[in-house]
Amino acid sequence: MDSLTIEKLIDDKAVLSWLTPSQNEAFKQIQMFDSPAYKMINLYGKSGIGKGFIARFLIKELGYSLCKTIAEDQWIKTESHFLIVDHVSTSRESLRSIRNSMFRTQIERILIISKTKADDDIPKITFELAKEDIEVFRSNLYKIGVKIPPDIEDVYDFNILITKIGESYAK
Repeated sequence: MDSLTIEKLIDDKAVLSWLTPSQNEAFKQIQMFDSPAYKMINLYGKSGIGKGFIARFLIKELGYSLCKTIAEDQWIKTESHFLIVDHVSTSRESLRSIRNSMFRTQIERILIISKTKADDDIPKITFELAKEDIEVFRSNLYKIGVKIPPDIEDVYDFNILITKIGESYAK
């Protein structure tokens, strides 16, 4: 089993019961801003802590669409009025461009997922990983038959953990 297969298994399990405690808290905070008054929200934190899993959950369960660019022509192709924009700049200029594009499209709300805090007056949700999150993630993997070798017990990055598990299966 390689890391892509493991990621596919995880994608299939993007349901509420699979959220770690920190992911669940971030999801609750996202829901708090679920009103027309909040057009953009910024979920930010380090790489590999589960922001992408929250995005997959929102796509699967709540009908959000994912876009990896701020290009308006890509937004027009989405079927949802709620958009997740991942890995984009959070500079004031970039956010202004996103805001202007929202007014010209059917998009009602955007969740911006980034490593850095947005440089603007939009709601920001800091996302951090706790040891308990890794334990819940490992338990969830075990439930779907993914075995975690004991030599990677101290890995606290979901992306690295998945890669190392995939490598252990290849041995």
